[in-house]
Amino acid sequence: MTLSSDSVTVLGGALVVIVGVIFTFGYRFSDKSSKFDGKTQTDELNEIRMAMRSDSTVYAIDKLWAFLTETSDKIGQEGGNFDVTLLLFDTVYRESFNKLINEMERTFTESANIKQAWSGQKCLCWRLGKILYGCAIGLAGFGFPLLVLSSQSSPFPLSADSLILLWILFLAMSIAFIAPIKYTYDQIVSVAKIYREKRDKYLVDEVRISK
Repeated sequence: MTLSSDSVTVLGGALVVIVGVIFTFGYRFSDKSSKFDGKTQTDELNEIRMAMRSDSTVYAIDKLWAFLTETSDKIGQEGGNFDVTLLLFDTVYRESFNKLINEMERTFTESANIKQAWSGQKCLCWRLGKILYGCAIGLAGFGFPLLVLSSQSSPFPLSADSLILLWILFLAMSIAFIAPIKYTYDQIVSVAKIYREKRDKYLVDEVRISK
């Protein structure tokens, strides 16, 4: 499977373009990951979480506070001693108390989810950048020597079967990179969607209202 000089030139040029594009995307994702450490990104996350707390957590705390105050007054009027832990088992107040606790837990979960989505974007972009770098290095390190070995002017002639096997291995390696690249990119899209929805809800909407 010896290639002519023209074929080697064309395939070499195509490989240069492919490796260059992959390397460029690897750089972009790595750079995007590093930007999450910047003050602008961290401030935006903190603003979103503060807006979420102002919108839901404080409201849940206020409802729980009002319930505890009212319950404490009722139990005091009945001559009993108010103990918050007893509300978990009291047949009269238990259901309402648990609902308020669950409502507050949901607000904490939402806040944790947005932080996780933010951290996920950072880690996943870094991971995808490294995968793309590895792919570019692998294609270049395997592909260019293979083109030289397959050229008519190669000082190291190999049998046709050996060259075919090497080309098959090269294609298999190229295809093997597709799965982790796609999987990681899909994860980035998923967590970015979660973060974007919260950002648009708690930041963009608030800006519109303030105007």
